[in-house]
This record gives sequence, structure tokens and C-alpha cells, in this order.
Amino acid sequence: TRALFRDVNKISVVFKVEWLSEKCKEFLRKEAESVTCASYANLLFLFEEAAHIFELQKSRDLVDVALKRIEVLQYKQQFIDQYLENAEKLSTRKLDLVI
Repeated sequence: TRALFRDVNKISVVFKVEWLSEKCKEFLRKEAESVTCASYANLLFLFEEAAHIFELQKSRDLVDVALKRIEVLQYKQQFIDQYLENAEKLSTRKLDLVI
């Protein structure tokens, strides 16, 4: 489930469980595909988790998946505007990813 995703992903990285890491990535890809209407909460989850994976594993492919879903839903500008409302609290890495 979404609530456990980050913890399971952390476990996969810390203990270097490759198959679990791949399952986490697969889960996030399926979550992205399941978002069919523009919802800031759903898109924020996708982006934040993809950014977290990028920070842990230096793998940008899920960030691209999240951003592509935002573009497909024609929600890019609205997402960026809302996301940047708290720009002072965001890391420079997250700012770089979203812009």
C-alpha cells in the first residue's frame, strides 16, 4: 500500500534486496498508470516517492514516469505552482527535479 511504500523501499535499499527494489519500482509505475484524473494529492505522492528513490538510488527513471503522468494529465503548470508554494522548505535537489 501507499502508506508502507517508502518503508519497504528503504528496506530494499538498506539490505540490498534487488528483487524487492524492483517490485517497489514496479508498484510506483502501476500507481502512476492508475492516476487517470488530475489530483494534486495523487501526483504529489508519485513525485515525492520518485524523488525519494532518486535520492537513495540515483535512478531518475521514476521521476520521469511521474513527470510524464503530470504532463499527460495536462496538469504540469498547476502542479508546479502548488509544489512551489513551499519552495523555501524544499531541497535544491527537489527543486531541480520539478523545474
